[in-house]
Amino acid sequence: MSARHVWRFARQCMGSEVVLGGGQFVRDRTSYRALGGILIAALAARLTGGRVVARGLGVSRMHSTGRKLLFWAILFLAQPVRLRDAESLANLKRWGFGLRTRVTMDMAFLASPLMMRLFPPRDVHPAAEPHIVIAPCEDTGEHRAIVGPALDALLRAACGELGTRRVRIACHDPRHGMDMVAARRIAERYPDLEVDIVETTSLDALAQAYREAALVLSNRLHAVIFAAYADAPTIAFSRAGGKLVPFASALGIDTVCPDHACPADEATLVVARSLKFDRADRRARRIAMSEAANLNLV
Repeated sequence: MSARHVWRFARQCMGSEVVLGGGQFVRDRTSYRALGGILIAALAARLTGGRVVARGLGVSRMHSTGRKLLFWAILFLAQPVRLRDAESLANLKRWGFGLRTRVTMDMAFLASPLMMRLFPPRDVHPAAEPHIVIAPCEDTGEHRAIVGPALDALLRAACGELGTRRVRIACHDPRHGMDMVAARRIAERYPDLEVDIVETTSLDALAQAYREAALVLSNRLHAVIFAAYADAPTIAFSRAGGKLVPFASALGIDTVCPDHACPADEATLVVARSLKFDRADRRARRIAMSEAANLNLV
């Protein structure tokens, strides 16, 4: 359903439960027409016996006063607003509008039957011939990219440490101009490596790539979450203040700025530390985050 078809959307939401989130729901890029449609639909649900709930919401730092007011009106109908991280809470508090909030966790950490099926508890068994998974996020609107000197250095160090030239690029976002753009750039950038692009909307195929990965390199939040569920060694890429940083930190995963030159000796140390991570500790961290995600449903 499209919120831009305002009245049709509102009729479909009458008497229903309207769920806001998860993900980075609150941000400046949302159109006024869509925001108006969501607000009218939320009011329609509330006035006809339905309800509005917010689960695992991400809140970006916003500059548009008009969008802040519309988002506040929507979130007011969904109190308490369940937020996925402390940074989202800080961004919301900057508005100066009163809302009842609760910090939980990203919904992707939810201990759901789907995640249990994709990543069953077991010993880690990488593929017989090790491969490195790169999961890129190419989003010019959010100034997010993984290609750069840090990827060059860490990928070369990882290939040397693991004794492999195999790279699988996991494309999570099939939309035009998104992950496939970065995947092709990466494949062209490293012609001496055996690059396989996993272009699929199948969660099973993506999950298999992570379960068999010897190392995951990504600037995408949900790729890092997949890697955590797969018990795969991981290095995250993010600029300071990026939404990936607090989650990587909570999981004990190294975060590197994509623009960092990363000398060879430093890259070798980062890769070696990532490969020797404490699996029991990361599993305990992930379980704690999963318990916090379950609070979205309370």
